[in-house]
Amino acid sequence: MEKIKYPFDWFVTLLGAGGVVVIFIIAVVGNPTHPQILEFTSIFFIGFLFFLSSAFDTYGTLDQKKKIISRTNYFFFTKRLKLEDIKTINYRSTWIMGGIANSVYIIGTFEGKEIVIEFPNVGWRENTLGKMVNDMRKLNPSIPLDDSAKELLKKYSNHD
Repeated sequence: MEKIKYPFDWFVTLLGAGGVVVIFIIAVVGNPTHPQILEFTSIFFIGFLFFLSSAFDTYGTLDQKKKIISRTNYFFFTKRLKLEDIKTINYRSTWIMGGIANSVYIIGTFEGKEIVIEFPNVGWRENTLGKMVNDMRKLNPSIPLDDSAKELLKKYSNHD
């Protein structure tokens, strides 16, 4: 038994960091003598580091021995749920308005509190989310899934 790590998608990281770089280049080339160029450069650098760090400090982990799923953000902030405490797994729209961005929502309880762990397909590719759901169901087949999560599982259940 081992821990399975589901890393944040590098494509999203590079896309976000690249967007910040493009904005910086346009602003600096457009007005390089602006009196607040130092402040802008500092803000740019922080934004660039934010996007770049997400590739290293945001990830999901499935501990197969302890049967715990977790998501860590910014190295320190972690949400964990035992697979036996999961009430349902949903795969639905990330935002109220809908669109192409969906998330896997793992909903359960810990010490009487509801815990929701979200894995958006913007940060994790759909096939990674499908593998994650498949891996959890292998360890605990009784975890309920909504219809969209069942479709996700069916679509990626043969991809190990």
